Amino acid sequence: MTVPLDRPAIPDGLCLWVMHRFVEAFEEHALLKGSMALCLLDCPRSTNDLDYVFVPYRSTTAIRATIEAVLAELPDAEVTVALHSKMLRATVAVDTAEIQIVASVSENCASTPLPTGGFAQSLGQPSRTVRVIALGRGGARAAVRAVRWSARVGSDQRGSRRRPRDDSARPTAADSGHLSTYPNYRSSNTPSEFWSGGPKQTRKP
Repeated sequence: MTVPLDRPAIPDGLCLWVMHRFVEAFEEHALLKGSMALCLLDCPRSTNDLDYVFVPYRSTTAIRATIEAVLAELPDAEVTVALHSKMLRATVAVDTAEIQIVASVSENCASTPLPTGGFAQSLGQPSRTVRVIALGRGGARAAVRAVRWSARVGSDQRGSRRRPRDDSARPTAADSGHLSTYPNYRSSNTPSEFWSGGPKQTRKP
């Protein structure tokens, strides 16, 4: 049973409540991806978004009623749900906290279990096991390294002086091999593009 939402609500607490409640409502059919999945991989990211793939479904209309019913359980929440061509977008506001849920569907998508662990404990809540999109052997490590490298490069570019480059966190050739097994990965993708599906791929001749 999902623990009631602490009030006044904060974005992290609201995200955790939704993640745990989706486990109960959808069981193994709600697959988390994006920045929040990276948080659970011990790579903290500041995010108010929850990105999901629901399987096995052909249309987001099939999941809309359940998502609306779950979000309606939140006391004093302002909820807006909208269907787009290939995804469902919901905004949830409680007190001063607001998050966004972006959901797409797929008939088949590999996944792996992952505990909410330290993220839940930091909010004083028990850990639950959620499902995240599987990255394959070594993929989780590669994704974390890619995000940390991207953050370090971005920090260097924003600084007034260029700092000495540290290649120790840069994704390796082996990492690229693992990531390339993911169908939406390109070596030029940013980590956010990698998780979200990225820009349209160009076929190699």
